[in-house]
This record gives sequence, C-alpha cells and structure tokens, in this order.
Amino acid sequence: MARVLLVADEPVLRRMLSFLLNQHGHTLFEASTGRDAIEIATRELLHVVLLDVQLPDLDGPTILTFMRQLQPYVSIV
Repeated sequence: MARVLLVADEPVLRRMLSFLLNQHGHTLFEASTGRDAIEIATRELLHVVLLDVQLPDLDGPTILTFMRQLQPYVSIV
C-alpha cells in the first residue's frame, strides 16, 4: 500500500483521516506543522501527501515547494 504523509493542524481531522487510511492498510505519517512535515519528508520515502493549505507556521504552497524539491515524484493532494 501507499506511504502517506498527512499534514493538518486540526486534531479531529487528523484522527478521522488516520483511521480511514489505516483501515485501508496504508503506512501513515502525521504532522501538525509545516516544519514537521518537511522534516518527515526529508527522511521518509512518500507516495502521497495530504496537505492542509493553512497551517500555523507555513502555508501550503510554501510546504509544497519544499516537498517537490525533496521528492519530485510524490503526489500531493
């Protein structure tokens, strides 16, 4: 299955999506800030990133720019 990074600052949203993704057998990594997401992306091979647009430290487009430099073939939705 896919290696998924879930980036969202809202705990309820993260729990709900985590539950669904785990039920389908995906390997899940979670981050609540943009900096945490970038740190995970530097050490893990990812297939998909589910990215919130508004986070407390960095905005989604900024994170997307970093992610594409680190892993140009990852699907970011």
